[in-house]
Amino acid sequence: PGISVSITGATAKGFDRNFKRGSLLELVGGLCGSAVLFILAVVYFSRHQNILFWIFIVAGITSAGIWLDNPLALWNGRKNFRAIFLFSAGLRVVQLAALIVVLRYSPHPALIFASQAAVAAVGNIGAFLYLMSRGGMNDKYSKEYESYGWNYTWLVMAGTLSSYIDKLIVGGLFGLKNLAIFTIGELIYSYVFKVPSNFITQIFIPRLAQMELAEAVRWVRGRYWYLAGFFILLSGIAALLLPFVYSLLFTARYVEGVYYGYIFIAGITASAPTVLLGALLKSHALKRETTMLTLFISFVPLVTITFGGFIAAVPGIAWGRVAGFAVISVG
Repeated sequence: PGISVSITGATAKGFDRNFKRGSLLELVGGLCGSAVLFILAVVYFSRHQNILFWIFIVAGITSAGIWLDNPLALWNGRKNFRAIFLFSAGLRVVQLAALIVVLRYSPHPALIFASQAAVAAVGNIGAFLYLMSRGGMNDKYSKEYESYGWNYTWLVMAGTLSSYIDKLIVGGLFGLKNLAIFTIGELIYSYVFKVPSNFITQIFIPRLAQMELAEAVRWVRGRYWYLAGFFILLSGIAALLLPFVYSLLFTARYVEGVYYGYIFIAGITASAPTVLLGALLKSHALKRETTMLTLFISFVPLVTITFGGFIAAVPGIAWGRVAGFAVISVG
């Protein structure tokens, strides 16, 4: 994933060869991932879990293409948001059509998964080949951005463990029912803060990359609290709508998810000041600062979640996650 991030910053500065080289690196990485998925398929086959066997076979065949999102990174670096929209929307429409056909004629879980995976893989590889065949790319290359991409990939692996540690603890110690309720409660954080903030980060990376670093820092400082205020306002609206939306989407069996939803709305407010920091660091490939920040972001929740779970079980884990957000924002 770090290679894709680095391509956005590199192409914004005119280093087109980073797209070509980064795409090949991701394809090789995807093939290594395929080997792991095929091994898992064999494990499930030996356990006579045929549905999971076929799902992992399909995943192994398509994984290299599914993860090849570099065309989006290139378009983003060039601020070609029209191409991003047309490609993304077109891909979703084709996936929806494929899903309808499969559900109509053969609703097997492996076929459902295959219909979505195959469309994504073919779409990504097709977009890559199209961009390569068009030409018009220069041969300028930045070793600095590629190095940042490798470094950030390893950091993402560390951050992934930290981001899932609360669910691992809830599911392992308190059961799958509590895990389902907890995860439903957390959805509000994902859709009201995480998805929009990632979208904002992607939009601003190319803009910040084209500025000098000092100018980019001033630009971020000037808009810092406006964005924080926007997300705080959004969390207030979410708090008003939460009971009605959750009662529509989920059955009464998961009504406790509303309680956790309110806890994670507090997490949105606590996270609001951090929105543009990632864009600033990624746009200028600031390896040392990104490493320090990512390790800090990964370590803090391990402490706050463990402490919260020890004090107050599942609600304590949720509040521990929110406390982690607050400490990270202050940091």
